[in-house]
Amino acid sequence: GVQGSAPGEFERPTDMTVDSQGNIYVVDFGNNRIQKFAPLTSQTKHD
Repeated sequence: GVQGSAPGEFERPTDMTVDSQGNIYVVDFGNNRIQKFAPLTSQTKHD
């Protein structure tokens, strides 16, 4: 990813995991959020 705060950008990512549906979750410590990436899409969700 690229450094920043827009969707798909990161500011000090610290961890990640993948669930049983193939979604990827990235802990973005610098932006105080978790970004979710769905498989085979470019969509992101910010929790």
